[in-house]
Amino acid sequence: MNTEKPASLWAISDIEELAGTGEGPYLEFKKPSEFIEKGVFSREGFTIQLTETVSAFLNSDGGVIIVGVQTERDLRDKKVELMKPLATWSPEQTLEHLKIPLTESQVRDLIHSNIMPKPLGVEVQALIAPVGDSTATMFVITVARSSLGAHCCQSAKWDTLA
Repeated sequence: MNTEKPASLWAISDIEELAGTGEGPYLEFKKPSEFIEKGVFSREGFTIQLTETVSAFLNSDGGVIIVGVQTERDLRDKKVELMKPLATWSPEQTLEHLKIPLTESQVRDLIHSNIMPKPLGVEVQALIAPVGDSTATMFVITVARSSLGAHCCQSAKWDTLA
């Protein structure tokens, strides 16, 4: 996988090529169910998880975060999560079905308003894939290594993005 490819150039075919791939130092998956607390979407939990991961990539060699994916445990190593092929995704595990209302601009604004210093080299693109009789939105976030020094997360300010 080319972690240097900007989010704006990603397509559904790039997501399909990740089937069977596990997370690593340059790739992170975020499943919709990770953002559900007490049966509802936790904006604060989403903000914290996303900005911590973006900050970590900024402070290292960069990477790719894909939000809204579905994974399964590796049969050989139960600690490893592998991206499921799109054809096997469940409509019940999508951002839409779990009522997680995110837009590309919200995700981008959330990153830029909650990480200091302001991150450069972060791109966000929404992709929509067919899943069963409906669709699934996912967000590809590419993060370039930062030359601005250490980045850190601020407190969640989601209410300013609504």
